[in-house]
Amino acid sequence: MTDRVPLTYCSFVKETCVGVVILDGALEPAAACKQAWRLGLNPGGEVMVVILPPDIEQRDFDRCFENRNRLLSPSDARELLDARPIREWEAEGV
Repeated sequence: MTDRVPLTYCSFVKETCVGVVILDGALEPAAACKQAWRLGLNPGGEVMVVILPPDIEQRDFDRCFENRNRLLSPSDARELLDARPIREWEAEGV
């Protein structure tokens, strides 16, 4: 079991999602963008930044932790993290 260190989820969008990055730490949006840029993981576009909540299920936390500090393609993010566009979550009433 992985210790619960803070993680920040970043979704980069141009017209559609161009990638997802999970970063170490609880980062504000500007700091997250700069960190992704320093790591060569910022594909550009608009960004949505979310600090993972402390009560996230362990399975979901572990998936994020194992895939941090790398740029995930939209299909990889969907498969590995169940990442979906907000409009899909809203359509389900989540």
